[in-house]
Amino acid sequence: MVRCIVITVALFLHPALCAYAELAVLPYKIENPSSDFPESAGGEYSRLLSVAALLAKENFEVTSPREIDVDLERMKLSPQKVITGEDLDLLGKSRRIDHFLVGSLRRVGGEYRSESVLYSVRERKIVARARVKSDNLFTLAEKEVGEALVPFRNRSPVAGGGTSGDMDILFLIDLSYAMNRDWAAVRQAIEALSAELIDSRRLDTRVYIVPFSDREDNPSASVSTNSISAIRGELNRLKPAGSASAENFLKSLKYSISSIRWRQSARKAMVVISNSNVRAKGVEQYALAARKKRIAINALSLGGIPGEASEALNRLAVSGGGLHAHASYHQRIYNASGEPVDLYMENGRLFKSRFHERGWKKGLYESAGTTGPRAKPRSFIEEIFCDEKKAPATPYAMPRDYTRAAMERIINQDELESNIETLLAGVSDAGSKRESAGRVPEGRALITDGKVSFWVAVPDPDFMAFLEGMEQSGIMAPLGVTVKKDVVSAYGITLVPVLKGLTSDYIPKCCAAELGDIVRRSDYYRTRGLFYPPVWFVNVRVASAEKFRGKKDIRND
Repeated sequence: MVRCIVITVALFLHPALCAYAELAVLPYKIENPSSDFPESAGGEYSRLLSVAALLAKENFEVTSPREIDVDLERMKLSPQKVITGEDLDLLGKSRRIDHFLVGSLRRVGGEYRSESVLYSVRERKIVARARVKSDNLFTLAEKEVGEALVPFRNRSPVAGGGTSGDMDILFLIDLSYAMNRDWAAVRQAIEALSAELIDSRRLDTRVYIVPFSDREDNPSASVSTNSISAIRGELNRLKPAGSASAENFLKSLKYSISSIRWRQSARKAMVVISNSNVRAKGVEQYALAARKKRIAINALSLGGIPGEASEALNRLAVSGGGLHAHASYHQRIYNASGEPVDLYMENGRLFKSRFHERGWKKGLYESAGTTGPRAKPRSFIEEIFCDEKKAPATPYAMPRDYTRAAMERIINQDELESNIETLLAGVSDAGSKRESAGRVPEGRALITDGKVSFWVAVPDPDFMAFLEGMEQSGIMAPLGVTVKKDVVSAYGITLVPVLKGLTSDYIPKCCAAELGDIVRRSDYYRTRGLFYPPVWFVNVRVASAEKFRGKKDIRND
C-alpha cells in the first residue's frame, strides 16, 4: 500500500496516482506566534485537518500525528523553519509516503488565514495549492479540505455535505388575517431554519418569500442570499390582512414554480404554510411542473384548517414529492383547585393530559402522517369530544372548548405554543430522511465514560464488530459521534457514531468533548464544530454491544 503524509494541511491523493493511499499532515508553521497563539497551535491545526481528511473519505488513511512528530525529530526538521522538497523526498522514500500537505497559519485580528501546498513525492512537484481564511479554525479546516479537493471531484463529498453546497428554499406563505395568531411563530420558525442553513450548515443559501392573499394583487418574491438580517427585515415588513382564496393561492404557486430563478445545481425546496381553506383544484399539475425542476414541495397546515380543509395542501405535497404535516398545539391551564391540566390539539382534535409530555412537538398521533378522525392518539393523552354545533374546536380557544366539554372551571392559563419551528426544521433533511427510511441499524451499544451513559444505534456490521471488540477489551477509546436532538430520549439528545479506530494522538483538543458537557450544552454541540452535523470525539468504553438478529423484511430488500 502506498502511503502519503500531509504536512499541516489535509489534502487528498490524485486518483490517477494512488487508488488507495495515506496522507500525513505536518504541523503548520505559525507565522506570527504570540502568548495566546503559540507555535504549538500549528500541531493542533494539523490534527484538525487530519480528522477532516478522514471524515472526507472513508477508505482514506492519514498517518498518525505521533509518527510524524517522531520522524520530524529524527530528521531534525522543524515546521517553523525551512522545509525543502528534498526533505520531503527523503522522508517520503523512507516511509514510502506519496504525498505531503505542507502549510502555514497566521492570525490577523479575529481572522485565521492558511496557505498550503500538496507535494507529490512521486512527481517531485507541487500538485495543488490552497489559500483560505475564516473567523474560526473549524470552518478554516473545512475550507482547506474543500479547496484542496478541487482536482479530485470524483471522490466522495465531505461529511454531512450531502449532494450540493447550495440550497434554494422558498416559503409560500398565507398572509391572510387567518395567519395572525400564528404569525410570530411562523416568522421565528423561518428565521431559525434559515439560520440553520446559513450559519450552522454554512450552505450557500437563497431564501425566497412569496406571500398570498387578496391584499397581494400580483405575486412577487423577496430574495435574501446568506443574510439572516435581510430575511428578518422582510418578515417584519409583512402583516397578515384580508383573506385568501384558491385563485390567490394558485397564482402565487404558479409564480413560485415558473418565475423564480431556481439555481440548476442547488437543492431546491418549497414550503407552503397556510391557515386558510383554499380548496384549490388541479394542484397536481403544478406539483408535476415542480418535480420536473427537481423542486420538492412541502406543506404545513396550521390550526385553522383541520381535516378535509387541508386536502389541497396534502395532494400538493404528495404529488410534489414532499411532506404534509398538521401543526400541533399545547397550552397549560389551571383548574379551580390550582392543579395543572395540559391541553393539546392537532388536526381539529382536542386532548388533555395530567402531565406535560416533552415529546409532544413530534406529533400527537402514533403514526406520522395519519392524523384523521380515526388516527390513534399517543398514549400520554386522552381525547376530549367537543360539541361542534356550538363552535368548531380550534387551538386558539382550547380553554373555552375544555370548559364546555369537561364542565370544569379554570382560573388561569399559560401561553399557547406550537411545534411549527420543529416541523420546519425537518424540511432541509426530508430528502435524506426518506433515503435512510427502511435502513435497520445493525445493533445497539451502551457507551459510557463512567459518569454518563448513552445507548447508540450501530450503523453497519463493521462498526458493530469494532464496538463488540471494545466491549470485550474493556478499554477506553475515542469515538467520533454527532449529536442529534431527540426530545423523547432521557437527555433530549441521541449520539450517532460516525468515526472509529482513531488513537488519542489524532484528536485535536478542539474536537474532544465529555458526555456530561454534551448533555449540558447540547445546542452548542449540535451546531458548532467540524462539518455538519459536527463531529465530536468522546473517550468511552462499551458496556454492552447487542447485535440485532431480526428477520429481514422482503419489502426492504
